[in-house]
Amino acid sequence: MRTIRTRTITCAVAMAAVLSLAPLRAQTTQTALSKEAGTLSDKFAGLARVMAGKYDWKPGEGVRSVGDVFNLIVTENGLLVGTLTGAGGCGKTRLGLNAGLDPALDELARFFRFGLAGVANSLVGLGIIATLDVGLQVRPAIANAVGYTVGIALSFILSRQFVFRSRRPARIAAPRFLISAAIAFVLNQAALAIAGHLLGSDPALRLAAQICGMCVYTLTLFVLGRFWIFKE
Repeated sequence: MRTIRTRTITCAVAMAAVLSLAPLRAQTTQTALSKEAGTLSDKFAGLARVMAGKYDWKPGEGVRSVGDVFNLIVTENGLLVGTLTGAGGCGKTRLGLNAGLDPALDELARFFRFGLAGVANSLVGLGIIATLDVGLQVRPAIANAVGYTVGIALSFILSRQFVFRSRRPARIAAPRFLISAAIAFVLNQAALAIAGHLLGSDPALRLAAQICGMCVYTLTLFVLGRFWIFKE
């Protein structure tokens, strides 16, 4: 009985230590990611200055030039760095290219930001899981749970501040975000099952089914975020 109680106390202390280290590990991972994103953004900005005035040809009225699209990429990269580091508006102050976008291009920019946020969120979550599982030898299930918890929190922050730039209070948006993530996951599983049934059990086709499920999850979460979670 005393042995069991001792083991329980030991496990509780270990869990507390892991959870207390998780924010530090997350902050370290975010700092490294911010540095890499900043370097990439600086390279894009330098290339944009070299390209200025050389790729402005447009095939028709209302069609964006290569320079317009590239400038949009530079702007959104700068905004992602600003969100990760807490220096908001970084992309706008660098090049000032995000004003006056037509609705279609503005929607494209929003979806592009959503993709960038997804990549950043995945890297941070994977980094935390790898740090806890491989580095600290924490049980895989616990490492996975901590990584996904931090990942969901970061996904909400990036979606609210970077992707949709919403002023809706977090106390209202957060529950909707969790509900939307659950809905997107259910639809992801349904799409995975349907695609797997239609495509068959070949390994390459199973991977294609997984991609279909991921696309359904991404589009569902984006649409719900755009028209429900963060709608002003």
